[in-house]
Amino acid sequence: MPVYTNFLVLVGFWHASADWIYRLSGWEVSSVITLKRLHQWADAQLVAMKDSEKAPSISFLRIMAGGRMSEQSALSEAKEMLGPGTDTNSATLAHILYALSFNEALQADLVRDLEAAGWPTDTSALEAIPRLVAAVKEGIRWTGATAAMLPRIFPRGGYRLAGNRLAGNRLPGGIMIASSPIRYLRNEVAVPDPERYRSERWLTHEKNDATLLRDDYYIPFCKGAPTCIGNHFAYLELFLSVSQVLKRYSLHPREPSTVTVRDHEAVLPAREEWVAAVPVRRLEVVSGERR
Repeated sequence: MPVYTNFLVLVGFWHASADWIYRLSGWEVSSVITLKRLHQWADAQLVAMKDSEKAPSISFLRIMAGGRMSEQSALSEAKEMLGPGTDTNSATLAHILYALSFNEALQADLVRDLEAAGWPTDTSALEAIPRLVAAVKEGIRWTGATAAMLPRIFPRGGYRLAGNRLAGNRLPGGIMIASSPIRYLRNEVAVPDPERYRSERWLTHEKNDATLLRDDYYIPFCKGAPTCIGNHFAYLELFLSVSQVLKRYSLHPREPSTVTVRDHEAVLPAREEWVAAVPVRRLEVVSGERR
């Protein structure tokens, strides 16, 4: 991501080269192919939106296009929301289920809590189950599905740093800084043993230096004005998905382990990190009907 924000000429050259290679050989970079397919699919949705028989009764495009903004602007906004709203939660859910497969004790505790609550499906009731909230929050932190650098421009007038080893230094207005959420989510001071899935770390609500630092560094959805507008919906999706999977299935790791899975902490699988974090191997889980 820093390449995209700091070396625009290089990025332009790369895209031009990819197009030139395609024209000569017919071979396309996988990322280019994927983007083309996304644009084609999105264009088809815009066409379908105009068809009274095929159009869904409620859709972002139907609400926004024409009345509030141009069709192309609405389509662009919809595509911007599609990636962050799908890849991130699907990756996080996969990691949570993978981690739970190693921990039968945690599965049993979650099932007991969910049964006691009547297997709820509304947001407020799900949020009232501390162990479920902890399991999902740890899954979001542990997965760190968004690895991209988030650039910010310092406002006019600059900013004087305080409270750290750079205190007293002044950053001028107009400069760009960037950081990735995963650098905070896996900070070893704020989150001891960050590579391990440990949901109980979120069951401690006592206010002290450790918990305050933990909460400050939990920024999977960013903070302040740029906060992800879909974060509440993301939580609801994960609460519902985890609870309904556990209602129907018990989970076990695919590969036999010499370590007991009674209360084993899963370790973050190897992965590649660029704009998104992608495991280098499949996260395989065996499910069985819950009795």
